Amino acid sequence: MESKHNIIFAILFFLTTNIFATPKHIIIIGHGEHKNSAKDVNLTTRGYQRAHALVPLFANMPLTHEGTLSKKVKSIDGIYTLPALYGQPVALYAQAQNSNNSSIKPIMTITPLAKQLNLGINRRTIQDTYAPLIEEITNKQSYDNQMVLMCWDYKAIPTIAQEFLTQYANGVKLPKHLKAQKTFNQCDRILRITFKKEKITNLDNLSQKLLYNDSPTSTNACYTISHNKITRTK
Repeated sequence: MESKHNIIFAILFFLTTNIFATPKHIIIIGHGEHKNSAKDVNLTTRGYQRAHALVPLFANMPLTHEGTLSKKVKSIDGIYTLPALYGQPVALYAQAQNSNNSSIKPIMTITPLAKQLNLGINRRTIQDTYAPLIEEITNKQSYDNQMVLMCWDYKAIPTIAQEFLTQYANGVKLPKHLKAQKTFNQCDRILRITFKKEKITNLDNLSQKLLYNDSPTSTNACYTISHNKITRTK
């Protein structure tokens, strides 16, 4: 009898610790600026600048002194830090090279962030569908209620976003302007997907506002998703 109770307890423990194992936020960004040439696999100078400028958006930055910053936080060891604007991811994913695309621009774009966070970059090639990748990201217990950041070719961002909505928002369709690849081709966008209990509740298209001539915040668009409908709130 005791053995049976132990088995039942183990099953219940497994179920309760694997339900709702979705991240709180998934951030999708395009790679940094590049030359419009299929043969050029590197970032431009501005692309490298963006890669480094992304760091304080997603990594807490240590300060040399307390100063007068209202947003400062003090760590246990007495080091003052400026909190990351969007919070810190627990995992980084980037599009990898394949036989059809030798570019490493997505990897290069988040390499400075990976070094700052001391995280490896999960490099993934996609064959026919993004579904297995999304299943991996949304079912890892270590990502539960955390942030995961993805960096991909901007042309793929609408497809990735729609696959997330297909799996976790009952197939709600992307708003028209988010379907267009040109929405993300300026390399300065952040697409933030917010989850609550294995459902997508919010979708935000935001300007990074990192470099001169980045898109103004007036181009930001925020959506809520409820009852199989997506509604723009800003």
